[in-house]
Amino acid sequence: MEKNQEIYIIDLPAASKKIVLELLKMGATCLKVAGTDFYTISFKNKSYNFYRDFTPSIPYMWGIVLSRKHFWIEMLKSAKIRVGRKVQKDHKKLRIFITKNYYYNSLLLENIYLEGDGYSSIAEIVASENLKRINSNDPLLVPLRIYSKRNKLNRITKKGERILISDNYNYGNITRVLDNSVVKIAERVIDTFPGLDYICFEIFIKDYEMSNSPYSIGNILISPGVNMFAELVRNKQRMIASELIVKNMLSKNALGKYIQLR
Repeated sequence: MEKNQEIYIIDLPAASKKIVLELLKMGATCLKVAGTDFYTISFKNKSYNFYRDFTPSIPYMWGIVLSRKHFWIEMLKSAKIRVGRKVQKDHKKLRIFITKNYYYNSLLLENIYLEGDGYSSIAEIVASENLKRINSNDPLLVPLRIYSKRNKLNRITKKGERILISDNYNYGNITRVLDNSVVKIAERVIDTFPGLDYICFEIFIKDYEMSNSPYSIGNILISPGVNMFAELVRNKQRMIASELIVKNMLSKNALGKYIQLR
């Protein structure tokens, strides 16, 4: 195994990397299994394995269930929670992160449009936008990832043209204005998966500030992703997401249920 304490070169998703950083601050050590994408964090005679979007706060078999969509869809339907495949035109897309103790946050996902200048290609406009995002202090301002074919990216834009950057979103923290009925839906979702410390999911809803607005669950996520950087609330209490997850990891009750991959 190769020892690596330099967190910035660890190839993990941002959410997992933040958890690892919290552990390293507490004196943990980081080892990467040579020739693999596995990272093992050792702390107080315990080890935690990280691989892509799987974090040790999700028991192994639950991680498998959540990665197989038909399993969690049936579980939600059995709990009488509505599930949908697409966002309706008059619905908003949210991403909600909630813990077993009902601490939660919520982000609004909005499509990203960039404006053409008449002489730059789409790739050049995206690169310019990413430079701003990388240098921003806003953790919710995520750099854009492009999935288009190269010939489309090289197209010169028209001046004033609005260009949709597909599969990328601007994230707005709407935790404070989320209607209580939406919070109750989130509580029902986490209750559907007993044993999980937390869960992150996407919800399509007509009006997140209105009581009992039409909704459907769009997707269950294995990692909290960008929600990791938004504060958690419950009533008037506040917590930092990464700190709460690390606390759950290190608790005596939690340690016994994590499966360590050797």
